[in-house]
Amino acid sequence: MKNYIIDITHNRPFNAFYLLLGLCSTTSLLSIGILGIYISLFSIVLILVFIDLFINQTSSSIYKNTHVDKIFYFWMLISIASSLFGFFYFSTDSFEWQLAALSHIPKMIIYTLLFYLLKKQVNTTMYVRLIAVGILWGAILNLIWALFDAAIYYSNGYSITNELFSGYINALDVRYGMISLTIGGTIRSCGLNIDPANIGFLAPLLASYALKSRKYYLFLLSFISIFTSLSHTAFVGILLVSILSMLTNVKKFLVGLLLLCIIAVPIGFISNNDNGVSAAMINAFVERTEAKEDSSSESTRANYILNFPKAVMLQPSSFLIGTGYFTSSYPYVKNKLASNYEPYDPENTYIATCFDCGMIGFIAFLLLYYSLFKKLRFKCLNYNDSHCYILCAGIESSLLVFLFYHYTIYSVIMLLTIISIIEYDKIKIGNFNNYNV
Repeated sequence: MKNYIIDITHNRPFNAFYLLLGLCSTTSLLSIGILGIYISLFSIVLILVFIDLFINQTSSSIYKNTHVDKIFYFWMLISIASSLFGFFYFSTDSFEWQLAALSHIPKMIIYTLLFYLLKKQVNTTMYVRLIAVGILWGAILNLIWALFDAAIYYSNGYSITNELFSGYINALDVRYGMISLTIGGTIRSCGLNIDPANIGFLAPLLASYALKSRKYYLFLLSFISIFTSLSHTAFVGILLVSILSMLTNVKKFLVGLLLLCIIAVPIGFISNNDNGVSAAMINAFVERTEAKEDSSSESTRANYILNFPKAVMLQPSSFLIGTGYFTSSYPYVKNKLASNYEPYDPENTYIATCFDCGMIGFIAFLLLYYSLFKKLRFKCLNYNDSHCYILCAGIESSLLVFLFYHYTIYSVIMLLTIISIIEYDKIKIGNFNNYNV
């Protein structure tokens, strides 16, 4: 992999930006501040990639549009239509809801255009592979940084992330006044992101890739991140990808289970010996998994699932087409099924998508990810392609963690979706390229 990356970036240095695009999509915290205005490295790299794609686009695509391409375009189109509908739907409510309905339109246009331009490139396969590797490296970097951040906190009593990015925290008035949450003697490190929930996706992604590629040291890293981030989404996600791996390869699952036991034994031993640090970590994690941090039922994920039929019945007029991303809480808060009367998405991407894009968009959403998962999983089981392992791990992890958080139009998942569709097109026409990255 390393030699391949060196070769293609040496022949054309601009190719490195595609690698950085994938990596920076996982590190939203890395940004450049000018006069109090912070621009993420991801945004800067994305602009450079767009410039390169515009300059080098060809007159026709190597791969013809498949039904999956059309589903993606339709999903983006119906999402934009939902946002516009939401803007008018909320005209009788506060202007805050109208702005929320329109807030994601630029992102949807950007990702649609990125997909279109990537499809028109002669070197599409190379760009896709570079983006995928960048995402993998970004996941590893985030989990290593989270481990480092936690180690500093438990040994010295402060978060290195909060110290290094204090200017960012003050300028943007970050929630709680800190990025890595240090509460009750524990730390919820978010790696190089602004929310620990990002580890909830990156850790299962890395665990899934590790089991597929048999790089079990990466599985260990992903498991350790459960305790550095205290993310129950990461815990459940890793458990589910391990079980899914067992369904196709018992040996991989047993190895993963053995690794879990190897780590769990010393952790249990230390906690039973009244070690303050480890006991606090485990207690905090248990409290989060039981949703004890807030006694109100509105704060739990179960509330949105249990009240979903009632929310649909109370807002049938907008359920078919939706009201735009980041407004799916409206039928809950409007009808007092949840607290906090402000725009947000419930911590369940499936429920969020139902109300954001409506049932029409939701069906397109499910068809797209099911098609990608089915085809990529087929290739992973029949071909030794580390690049495909990354994509399959990404789609697989997405489908699982969607149950536990609102990963709506999340940059990493959107990039994985785009490059997975292009890979799907190759598989569809039987164009298997056996070189790995």
